Amino acid sequence: MTDFIKQEFIPCVRKEKPLWELSKAKTLKTSNCYIVRVNGVAVPVYSNMFFSFANIVVADFHCPVQVEIIAKKNYTNAVIRPLDHEEITEIGDRNITIVFSKEGRIVFEPDGILTDALYILVSRYIPCPAHCSYKFEKGHIYNIGHLKLQSGDVMYIESGAIVSGTIESSHADNLLITGNGILYNGNWHK
Repeated sequence: MTDFIKQEFIPCVRKEKPLWELSKAKTLKTSNCYIVRVNGVAVPVYSNMFFSFANIVVADFHCPVQVEIIAKKNYTNAVIRPLDHEEITEIGDRNITIVFSKEGRIVFEPDGILTDALYILVSRYIPCPAHCSYKFEKGHIYNIGHLKLQSGDVMYIESGAIVSGTIESSHADNLLITGNGILYNGNWHK
């Protein structure tokens, strides 16, 4: 029987203001554990106190997407979840190559160190809906504070946009939050 390590839940009190305002994508902490390349091209790998993550957006899957994970640290034992991911094509000393022929996600868990986990999301490009209550465009960082969504609201975060803040709703119906951008809350807690 496998012993599972459960990550401790740390409740956070809602803050009225972020610890810092994001002004450039460079103000997001990047991972000091990993480099990720997609078809040979490096993509941003962001990090917070809990994990690292890469968001990979693909126009289509006519050709397989090759994702290479390069670890900057030496790990003795790593697990890729889900365990049944069949398209791991190469495992080296510090690198792993995984091929995605469709949308998916994996988690790279080294040596049971949950704070060194790398989450990779590979998704198809999501176009902007015809009606948007809130549209966040690529190339920009938005500090939204606390945004309360109402019934029928549509929020679109375009690939390459970073939205910093919290989103809430109460007794709202037919909400849609969509897009390939990043909704980031890492600057709202320590």
